[in-house]
Amino acid sequence: ALATVHSLTTTRLYKASGRISVDKQDPNALGFKGDRGASVDNVEYNMQLDAQEKILASDTLVLQTLRNLRGVPTAPVQSAEAGSPQPMSKEERDRLRESQSRLEVARIAHTPLIEIRFANPDPKYSARFVNGLVQAYIEQNFNTRYQSAQQVSTFLAKELADLKVKVETSQAHLARFQKEVGIIGTDDKQNIVMQKLDALNRELTEAQADRMQKEAVYRATLSGDPELLPGASDSPVIKDLKYEQARVANSYTQATAQIGQAH
Repeated sequence: ALATVHSLTTTRLYKASGRISVDKQDPNALGFKGDRGASVDNVEYNMQLDAQEKILASDTLVLQTLRNLRGVPTAPVQSAEAGSPQPMSKEERDRLRESQSRLEVARIAHTPLIEIRFANPDPKYSARFVNGLVQAYIEQNFNTRYQSAQQVSTFLAKELADLKVKVETSQAHLARFQKEVGIIGTDDKQNIVMQKLDALNRELTEAQADRMQKEAVYRATLSGDPELLPGASDSPVIKDLKYEQARVANSYTQATAQIGQAH
């Protein structure tokens, strides 16, 4: 954050200011399904803004900023309620109270912005403090979300491990059941039961086809037309009979023409 500095001539203090924007925190940021929608209503969002305002002025964040400005190695800030990562000395406690007395953190009405102001006789230090506080705040948010993600990851890893055990147990039960009922494997080619079912299915299909064929022959026989019988035209007997029928019909026609129909 860029800090702007102006002089307070009456007190000889220089005040630096900076602003941060606080986005709405999605309660479903990890992608889990819940009863509530992903959107955050205004009331809840205002509560989030109030909480972030208090975090910015908290002992933990201000102390972290002071130590960072002094170049004191510290552990990452965990949360505003977790307390300081290291015990405070009396000097640090005095500096903390003095810095908090010169610090102003307030929301800007009807906006997602929070304004930070800090006064100090050294204008450069004022700007460094505001920028350092914003940086510590960003790091805290990152660490908090990272720790939450780690907790969720650990939980899911345990759930997946439990699920794996359940699946392996179920597979063992299935294998034992398959062995008991004569199912050698899940592959149809190796499955005795499936082979028997396939054989029965083929036999049923063949029987149905044979029945339909014989039924067709039977119906053709009932019609009295030998031409409808399958293979009748290729039968030598049928060919001879048809030839004889044609010859007799031809002889009858000739005789009728010579003698006349009256005889």
